[in-house]
Amino acid sequence: MNKSDNQGLDEQLKQLAIEAQSYQPGAKQRQLALTKLVKGIMRSPKLYRPPPHQLPPNFVGAYKEIYDEAKQELMLHICQNINEYDAERGSVLTWVNLLMGRRFFNKAISMFRDRRDQRVLNPIPSLDDLDTFEPDEFISPEKSSEIDDLQHYIEEDPEGIFKQHCIREHPQANFQFLLLQRLADKSWQEISEETQIPVPTLSTFYQRSMKKFASKLKDYILA
Repeated sequence: MNKSDNQGLDEQLKQLAIEAQSYQPGAKQRQLALTKLVKGIMRSPKLYRPPPHQLPPNFVGAYKEIYDEAKQELMLHICQNINEYDAERGSVLTWVNLLMGRRFFNKAISMFRDRRDQRVLNPIPSLDDLDTFEPDEFISPEKSSEIDDLQHYIEEDPEGIFKQHCIREHPQANFQFLLLQRLADKSWQEISEETQIPVPTLSTFYQRSMKKFASKLKDYILA
């Protein structure tokens, strides 16, 4: 990408950020602008990649996982806090890269460390954990058969409630689909690219759905 292309991309991202800021949170036009903004940022070769030596030595092999999580958390922050961007102070990528370098890569390292420690200390979820259940974080050899049973139950969806519960105007983005995608270890960014729905919309719907259906999933595990 040459200098003129970079300048063109910077201007495009700037205009998308300003457009998103001009609409109220939750407005469809704001979501559309944010979706385009995130896609543009993710495609940019100028998006900062922290050097692997910033990782603890025993985490170097997990660089891709940690960096992907940092990007996911950063894109979520951008969508939720786009009004923090000040076009007069610099380009969108300058703002984004500053956040990545100073905050979100370190946050992803901490999240990775916490997940690793959690798997060691408490690899199996308690029933109370289902309110914030992330299935991919709790799979373990001892309970793989129960996870398989739970996945089968979700796929069968005997009452049709998981498939019926979906994001408005996006029937394909239903709770059954999202839960199975998470069980398949898909990241929110990957699901967002597949469904063309912003990460914040997907994540918020997923967490609300988990709270809505937690008791039913608990009942199934207890049965």
